[in-house]
Amino acid sequence: MTMIEGLILSVKVSALGIVDILEQIVRHLPRSGRAAAAGVCRNWQDVALAGLWEDLDSILPLLRLLAPVNGYGQKGQPYSFQGSLRDADWGKFDSYAQMVRSLKWDDEYGTLTDTIFSQLFLHRPHTHALLPNITEITWGACYEATATQILPILAQSVKTLRLHFKDQCPVHSFTTILKGLVDRGILLEELNLMAWFDVDTVDPQLTSYLWAQTNLKRIGLPQYYGSTTIITALGTLPELQVVLPTNLQAERESGRQWELAEGTFTNLSSFGLNECLIRATHVFRQTNLSKIRHVHLITPVTNATSSGLNPFLLTLVTACPHLQGVTLNLYQNPTTFQAIDFSTLQPLLKCRELQVLEIADRKPLILTEVDIRDMATAWPELQRVDLTPEPIDALAATVGNPLSLLNRFASSFGKSLTTIGLFFNINRADIIDNRGFSMLPSLHTLIVGSSLVTQNDIIPTAAFLGGICSAGLVVKAGRRSWSKAVHDWGVMNNELPTVKLWKKTAEAMQDVHALQRPRQYRLEDMESKSRRVIDGKSCSWRQIDGKGE
Repeated sequence: MTMIEGLILSVKVSALGIVDILEQIVRHLPRSGRAAAAGVCRNWQDVALAGLWEDLDSILPLLRLLAPVNGYGQKGQPYSFQGSLRDADWGKFDSYAQMVRSLKWDDEYGTLTDTIFSQLFLHRPHTHALLPNITEITWGACYEATATQILPILAQSVKTLRLHFKDQCPVHSFTTILKGLVDRGILLEELNLMAWFDVDTVDPQLTSYLWAQTNLKRIGLPQYYGSTTIITALGTLPELQVVLPTNLQAERESGRQWELAEGTFTNLSSFGLNECLIRATHVFRQTNLSKIRHVHLITPVTNATSSGLNPFLLTLVTACPHLQGVTLNLYQNPTTFQAIDFSTLQPLLKCRELQVLEIADRKPLILTEVDIRDMATAWPELQRVDLTPEPIDALAATVGNPLSLLNRFASSFGKSLTTIGLFFNINRADIIDNRGFSMLPSLHTLIVGSSLVTQNDIIPTAAFLGGICSAGLVVKAGRRSWSKAVHDWGVMNNELPTVKLWKKTAEAMQDVHALQRPRQYRLEDMESKSRRVIDGKSCSWRQIDGKGE
């Protein structure tokens, strides 16, 4: 959504005052724009600074408010304060610290000296929470010192906690954090844990902690943490709605099987498994999950077209008749896997309430116009369809879907679709003049993944997309990382040459939307008129990690 569209939408919802309008404008600015806005005037400054500081990807900006920081963040040269904090401006620090709502830190990208927080608290004039209004923390740790450095940041305001412990991190660092949560009386609404500790070493502490988490609504755990005691504790939580797996392919997961007793999760709306298809099928056959609305399955598949995927889907639609979302992460043997055929997904056509379909496979799913017609007939409320593959190596352009297939999506779905993700075969001969075709007025995101586009394809591709999609379309390109992306489908390797070409394509689309009558152009006219790129804001470009604005 563009800044202007977001502002218009907000104004439509309610009458806004001047400050409210400023907040809406700043909210839709990139970080560089917020920094520039902070220097305009006092009213802009307060709002823009709040927007800059509410979501931090590093703790270093806060520490630098107190004193210069030395080091490179590497294990031999961790970040540390340069000199004493006796003259630190604590008033300034606290004024910015109270703006922070979300913080991310990972020692993979930098470590802090062991004494940095003890030095901070030694000179701090009061004992108030360091970040009193923080609600969300994402913390990654390879080392014990880094893991426990989260403790001074934990406050009662925290509602979402995501922890990622690497192999080197000892188990007692996790149990220390659990104790810190209990001691501070923090009741989380979301807990996401990615770890490699043996379940027997954390079972007592984690189980005891979960019994008291009456506000917990969403939890992500390694699949091998499905012990009887942990599942029993989860089953007592009155607000729990979502249970999902975290670690994608953990060697130690194979020995642990989830056994869900009848009526274990009475309020569960979303459920995930990291299991082979046989085990996953067994779980859905033996457990009453009729209230489930979204299923996320991570599973190895040797040959999706002939293996148990189709039988699993048959079991799934029977066990969960009111499905609204299906997410499948299929990691296959690279020497034997075959692309999924749409016929394999036929059982899902029974899910009349389906709104989200996401499939991450090694090879692209190729759709026909008949497939899209069947999808539209079966799923009239479909909003997001992401079939972008997760290739190990570069895919040949010839194996993709024709770009003109978007015309069939437009004529079949109309206004419901907001996101489409496909691997495309960009062929100039296939890119037709789409005057008179239906549009995709609600489409705000097009995921092209690692689809190949050449320099010569940029102008006709931009003309085609600009004619069928509304202004404000976000194009996402690149390759996702299987080692990092489980629920965060936004993590990608964006060094592929095709990413830069897709960025140019998205920018060139602005020429189409700049025309007074964008549906009256001809491709040959666009070829000559669109050699220049208008630096406008009617269409935005983002890499999938959201950092390419």
